[in-house]
Amino acid sequence: MEANRIARKKHKKEIDRAAKAIRDENRRGTTAWTDGSKFPDRTLNAQMEAQYVAAVTNRLFGKSMQNHPSITVLTHGDGSVSVGFSGEMDVNLTDQVFTELTRLQHERGETALNTQYRVSTEGMPKELLTKPKVSLESKSIPPALNNCSEPKAMAAAHGSGEAITGMDTVWRTDLRDGEKHAPYHHKYRYRKIELPWVYEQMGPCRTCKTNKGAYFNYATS
Repeated sequence: MEANRIARKKHKKEIDRAAKAIRDENRRGTTAWTDGSKFPDRTLNAQMEAQYVAAVTNRLFGKSMQNHPSITVLTHGDGSVSVGFSGEMDVNLTDQVFTELTRLQHERGETALNTQYRVSTEGMPKELLTKPKVSLESKSIPPALNNCSEPKAMAAAHGSGEAITGMDTVWRTDLRDGEKHAPYHHKYRYRKIELPWVYEQMGPCRTCKTNKGAYFNYATS
């Protein structure tokens, strides 16, 4: 009996803690992205969606598919989600991921139908983007314009008319030989202890940092 009482007490604390995190996140989730000098908040909702989309994608294609290794999600005030995949344009990928996300929504019932997904591997118009400066001291060449998943998510959001309330980027494929972490990873920097991570989160590369203002203008127009 005493063990059951302690277990119930511990369980109640866990529930209260999770409920508080959800309440806090819901409050943050109503704040629209209005400042193009920085990226949207990496909210709990955005992190959950990124993990979910990565899991659905890997169930379809497997982690070994290296053509589209990173995923960026943007959450919106109406509950919809814009999804971008890194790499070259791939209509087959976007169609299959969109179809599977929609199918799973219907499986989960009416409450899930409020979430709509927009999926893109097509980037922004290149004339709107700026190549980052590369110095002689630079140890690496930044990714090409529109190669990352961030501009693809911005392209998916473009024209939706819905406020952007959160963002997250994850690496969904196997790591490259000899690497222990995803590119541009930030170990635990964005980690929310309420969630068990499967896919490692990523920070923006130099190309994305250079163009965050352009991203903001395009995604919110």
